[in-house]
Amino acid sequence: MAPGEHTWRAIDAKGYMVIHCLWVVGKYKGNGFGQALLEHAIKEAEGYKGIAVVASTSPWLTSPKIFLKNNFKLVETFNDNIGLYVKKNDPKAENPQFIRHEPPNNQNGITVYKSPQCPYTSNMTVWIENFAQNKGIKVSTIQITNAKQAQQGNHPYGTFYALYDTKLLTYESNPKTFVKSFDILSDN
Repeated sequence: MAPGEHTWRAIDAKGYMVIHCLWVVGKYKGNGFGQALLEHAIKEAEGYKGIAVVASTSPWLTSPKIFLKNNFKLVETFNDNIGLYVKKNDPKAENPQFIRHEPPNNQNGITVYKSPQCPYTSNMTVWIENFAQNKGIKVSTIQITNAKQAQQGNHPYGTFYALYDTKLLTYESNPKTFVKSFDILSDN
C-alpha cells in the first residue's frame, strides 16, 4: 500500500491510499487473513480521501469480491475485466481514475514492461523472452524503476505487461494466457 502519488499503478489517485496487492496463498487461504489485511489497510487510510485498488475478474489480480463486500465502489473499468474500486473517507472527494496512454506507434515485436515490484513476474519475463526467440520475434524489455514510470504506463497494473506491436498480450504471470493472446493477435 502506498499514497496515490507514489503508487505503482497507472492511476491518478492523489490524496488516496492505494492497495498494490492483497493476496493470500496456499494453506493460508480461507482463514480470514485477506479480510484482516483489508481491514488494516482501511484503517491505515484514515486521514486520506479514501482507499483505492485495481482489481480484476481474471485470476491474476485480486478479485473485486472482497472489496465490494467491504463497501468499495467501482468507479472505472479497463478492458472489461479490470476495475478501479474505491472506498471514500470523504464522500465529496473526486474519484481516482485510470491514466490512459497509448503505446508508441513505433513498437514492433513483443515489448515487455517489467519491474521488481512483484516477485512472480520475473520468471514470466524470461519465459516471454524465450518464447519470442523460439518464434523469431523481436523482443524488447523495458525496466520500470519507479512509481512515476508505472503511472505513465499503458496498463493499469503498471508493474508488468507485454505488448505485441501496440496491442496488449498480457499483464498476468501465466504462460497459457500469454500464448492464447499471442495466437489471437498474430492471426489478425
